[in-house]
Amino acid sequence: MSIIGKNIKKIRTIKGYSQQVFGDLFGLSRANIGSYEEGRAEPKTSVVLEIANKFSIPLERLLHAELRVNEIAGFKHELGASMDAPAFSASVPLLRAREFDAFIAKLDQASSVSELPRIHLPWVVQGDCLAIEVMGNEMLYKGMGLYPTDVLICRRQNPGQPASLREGRIHAVVCSSGLLIRRMQFGLACFEFCADNPFYPSIHVPATEVRQLWLAVALLSQGGGCLLTRHPWAGAVWPPQEPKSSD
Repeated sequence: MSIIGKNIKKIRTIKGYSQQVFGDLFGLSRANIGSYEEGRAEPKTSVVLEIANKFSIPLERLLHAELRVNEIAGFKHELGASMDAPAFSASVPLLRAREFDAFIAKLDQASSVSELPRIHLPWVVQGDCLAIEVMGNEMLYKGMGLYPTDVLICRRQNPGQPASLREGRIHAVVCSSGLLIRRMQFGLACFEFCADNPFYPSIHVPATEVRQLWLAVALLSQGGGCLLTRHPWAGAVWPPQEPKSSD
């Protein structure tokens, strides 16, 4: 059984929850919780964040230390706060991959962000921020980059002020075609969003169709993901060329 699986079982047992009730707290099934506790599967990063947030457990301890009974009893319960609850520096909304479509459908409503669950971060973030779960491997190249279920911490940008934007950096963009996580480049009256995985084509989005733009500033990853500031294959020839014959 993994550390996180042991801790989930211990938290659930001490709080007196069945696997079904515990799963309902996070939109999961009883089978999901059972697989975590038995070490047959690992929870997504977004789920780990939600568990840490729900019970105010430091993320580092939840992932890497076997929690003690008296520790769990001292953490904040969802019905009230404990004097021993750890302090966090920032709380940001979390947009999970399964909620992308619903979020976009309600984008014109003021409540689109405020209704999202929130996660606590152990560091200060500046500006209007959103945590976004990665879906797909468009930003993964030779094991480097963003893995599915990684969580990006993003800061809102104004697409109408090009001089303030960070060309070449990873952004999340909300447009008519959905939500994309790519590198942003400037085009003629449009933005070009490029994948780090060269098997995925670039996507051109007219500036008038960009509804929201978010700059990736930090990454939470269980799978060894990393937030690269440039294309991992920048300067390389793609696709690879066959070596020339010496004949």
